Amino acid sequence: MKPWKLLIIAACALAAVVAYGNLGRIEQSREADPLGRYFAVWSHQPYQYLPIVGLGTGSDSHCFVKIVDSGGRSFGEIPVVSMQVSGVEWTHTGAEIKLVGEWNLIAGSCFYWSQDQETKIQVR
Repeated sequence: MKPWKLLIIAACALAAVVAYGNLGRIEQSREADPLGRYFAVWSHQPYQYLPIVGLGTGSDSHCFVKIVDSGGRSFGEIPVVSMQVSGVEWTHTGAEIKLVGEWNLIAGSCFYWSQDQETKIQVR
């Protein structure tokens, strides 16, 4: 095979990997509320693992948590700095991740705190 053909194939393969990394998110885990009506969906963007840094570093990476109902309706999504953050705690009005953010499922609202914990960022 000619070298320029190999170069084109390699460029296409690299473009496919980059495009895949920028498309959507990969679901990492899903936690149901005690009644099974809502789910906390933990996800990450695939490009965060390229290049591979080392074994065991995946749980340290940035992720997102979204609350959805059993029909798939979203109640908002918040960024979380690490997959190692403790799980979602379900409350009588919604859910929260301590020191990160919370969802009010009755009002359909969601917010998270800035990194300095001084600014409340309203998502919906």
